Amino acid sequence: MLDATQNDGQFPVRVLFSDETCFTRESVFNTLCAYVVVRKFHITVSSDVQHKFSNNIWAGILGDHLLGPYLLPERLNGTVKYLVFLQHVLPDLLQGIPTNLRQNM
Repeated sequence: MLDATQNDGQFPVRVLFSDETCFTRESVFNTLCAYVVVRKFHITVSSDVQHKFSNNIWAGILGDHLLGPYLLPERLNGTVKYLVFLQHVLPDLLQGIPTNLRQNM
C-alpha cells in the first residue's frame, strides 16, 4: 500500500476501508433477581443472567465518506450471509457515494 500511495497519491482515497466487530454483553443485570445476605457484616450479592445479546456491526470509509454502520446478522458464514451482504447490502450502502468515486475504487 505504501508503494501504491507513493506512485499514486490518490490511491488511499479510492480504497474502501472496512471492518466489522461484535459487541457483546454477557448479561443484563436483573435487579428483581438480586438479593443481599448479611451474615456477620459480610455482604453477598447474587444475580441471575436475564438476557444475553451481541451486536455484529459493519462500517466502512471510502475517501471522506462513512458507510454504515450496518447491523449484520449475529452469526455470519462466508458462503451465504456474508455473500448476501456483499452482493445486496453493500451496493445499497454505496449509493450515497459519488459515482466517479464508486467507479474508481
